[in-house]
Amino acid sequence: SSNHSVTSHDTNSAWSFSWHKRHNEPAEDDPYIPSQDSHFQRYTVRASRSENDKATEVILCQTCRPHMRAFHASWISFFIAFFTWFSVTPLLPELKRSLSLSHADIWLSSVSCMAVTIIARIFAGPACDKFGARVVMAFVLAVAAIPTALTGLVYTADGLTVVRAFVGIAGSSFVACQYWTSSMFTRDVAGTANALVAGWGNLGGGMTQLVMGSVLFPLAKAGYENGNGDR
Repeated sequence: SSNHSVTSHDTNSAWSFSWHKRHNEPAEDDPYIPSQDSHFQRYTVRASRSENDKATEVILCQTCRPHMRAFHASWISFFIAFFTWFSVTPLLPELKRSLSLSHADIWLSSVSCMAVTIIARIFAGPACDKFGARVVMAFVLAVAAIPTALTGLVYTADGLTVVRAFVGIAGSSFVACQYWTSSMFTRDVAGTANALVAGWGNLGGGMTQLVMGSVLFPLAKAGYENGNGDR
């Protein structure tokens, strides 16, 4: 009787597994199996089907789609945005000297940069709701790259103010970065994920000081004797 019971149980389990597999339905006890409407066959991190397949853990050494790929893409893109946003800051003393700018001119350019960031973040939120964080982040990086590349063409105080104002769009990447990770992780680990991507992304501001101020600008300045190393 005992053997018959075990055999019957095994048969039912095998049938249940086969039924799930044929009908592409997730096994209730497997956190790596996605929901029916997912484009993925299996996740590499534990996910909660009750919370739209959001990940319940953060595994930093993984880069697989969709959760950890989005995690790393968000902080890397945020890092690039912050690097762009603060790229001019280490060069301000040299720009002030070469363009004969006053302290007020430098102050106004910095204010314009931050002011546009505030406005851009207001629009970035609804844009993420409509188009998704990935599209918004790509758009912000592409748009902010244009005025950054045009910084070398600035010859007046007004030109510097306008260019830095458009560079301030890069600051709105913070919204897309946080939205991106929040949509990928459950509330139990969303705080950890957001803290990591925000912290690593903000590191771009510090790296700008090192790369632009201590490496690239000194090399460029050594190669130009006419004082145009900042360009």
